Amino acid sequence: AGAPARVRPRPVRRPSASSPGAAMFHPAHQSPLASPCRGESARYVHIGVDHLGAMGDASASLGLISTLVFGIGVSSLMQFSEQSHEVLDLFLSVAIACSTFTLTYSTLEYYYVQTLKGVDSFLASRVADPEADQEAGKAGAVTPLHGSVWADRAQLLSEVHAGFSKFNSVRMWARNTLWVSLICMLSAAIVKVDPLRGSEAAFYTSSFKTAMFFGAMFVCWVFAWVVGYTSEDVKLYALVSLWGAGGSAALHFCASHSFPTSRVASACILASSAFAVPATMKMFRAQFLRMAKEYTSIH
Repeated sequence: AGAPARVRPRPVRRPSASSPGAAMFHPAHQSPLASPCRGESARYVHIGVDHLGAMGDASASLGLISTLVFGIGVSSLMQFSEQSHEVLDLFLSVAIACSTFTLTYSTLEYYYVQTLKGVDSFLASRVADPEADQEAGKAGAVTPLHGSVWADRAQLLSEVHAGFSKFNSVRMWARNTLWVSLICMLSAAIVKVDPLRGSEAAFYTSSFKTAMFFGAMFVCWVFAWVVGYTSEDVKLYALVSLWGAGGSAALHFCASHSFPTSRVASACILASSAFAVPATMKMFRAQFLRMAKEYTSIH
């Protein structure tokens, strides 16, 4: 038997200069269809948002851990509500507040990543009408509808990348608050053990204990800044801790010793997390819900 004949591979043909999709591959064709990645050459064009699924899965993992912290924190706070342990309530409140923000952000990011992946799949499944091609005398050619599929998917990718890049800082805050919530849960467990039981610390006023709590938090945030955690949220937490320490110290000297400073502080911390939920929802909806409505009627 003779040697098998070699089959020469057919070269990949790009659209001709007159075809509607040729403009996408022209070297001079830049934004908005150019690659959103800075490190790549502008001559490459990317379509599809499937690669964002990994980011959505990563956010979902953060949401899973924050859900556990949130559930344990809320159940513990409800269980110990009848007892008077100011520092324990404060640690649990911070853990609940931080896990609430992480849970909200991770849920919204995963949801909108999946939604926009669905929009891209909807655009990719668009096909031309053969009857319309025959009527226009363009049967067998690249139709304007096919060209618009490429253009719309590339345009969607450019908008999605620009939108999610605006959340880079907020995404880092969500990761940081997750670790803060874990640290506060461990600190609450240490407080529950009560290594200072029987000492004079149990007879301090609520305002004094609250001031000491916020003062210790301020020292921790300053230490985090020194070792390299220089994001904006660290500065915000340090300022809030400093303000809480100063306000609690003022109440210790000016207000009645029976004033429940720790309970007021815990309520304020939980209220701030409740406010962060609709604020985060509004940011995501303003950025990504518009994209979904622009390309599909199901959103």
